[in-house]
Amino acid sequence: MRYRFVALVLVCCALTSPAAARDYPSRPIHLITTPSLMPKMPIDPLKDLVPITMVSSNPFVVVATANAPFRTMAELIAAARAKPGDIGYATPGNGTFNHVAAEWMASAANIKLQHIPYRGGAASANGIAAGDLPLGVLSPPVVQGLIDVGRIRVLALTGKTRPSFMPASWPTLFEAGLSVDAVFWVGLFAPAGTPSAIVSRLEQDMARVLQYPAVRKRMNDIGLEPGEAGQTALVERIRTETARYNAIIRETGIRAEN
Repeated sequence: MRYRFVALVLVCCALTSPAAARDYPSRPIHLITTPSLMPKMPIDPLKDLVPITMVSSNPFVVVATANAPFRTMAELIAAARAKPGDIGYATPGNGTFNHVAAEWMASAANIKLQHIPYRGGAASANGIAAGDLPLGVLSPPVVQGLIDVGRIRVLALTGKTRPSFMPASWPTLFEAGLSVDAVFWVGLFAPAGTPSAIVSRLEQDMARVLQYPAVRKRMNDIGLEPGEAGQTALVERIRTETARYNAIIRETGIRAEN
């Protein structure tokens, strides 16, 4: 399901500009952070796409290898302050939303961590489980199997609130005293200029689908929370998060891969 939604965004870009679609990055990107990380992109996703509705959201998990010397966020922060830049953390790559979330966390905690980018979530999760790195910021579905067998521990969730289907033993960064609310979300978009009647119909249809119990259960099972925000709320979220994340990117000096 997630891949179909991503494909839909790419299709929208193709409909907007076939030439731009050919130059669209082959790796996954994030709508909010991409304008700052890749200012020379041939399209502007905030102008060339029309938000329709939120589809899903999920916080990332801050995870540690099973034998890491820290078992809580407080212990991680203490260890990082004792040896600034000594603790490495894994993400699926430079400029990914995981990377931005991790640097926001480090900034809020006033610590310095060393970013080690991998090529994809599975590779970074396996690297943590093998003990190559003690820490990582990844999506729950990517690490759930390794959590279940005890090879990785969850230190915190990056969202402000914990989804009801996630374990109460997974604290949020807010509960750990850090003002961080980094949540990855998927939205439904159409090409700019799509008739408002079609946009409204798609918004209504998606809202109905997301109320089906079987759909909600399946999404929860893979770590996703069904979207509750319609078009108006999604537009406002894009506006506020763009300003927030662009400021974080500037402050931390994050760069995307070429």
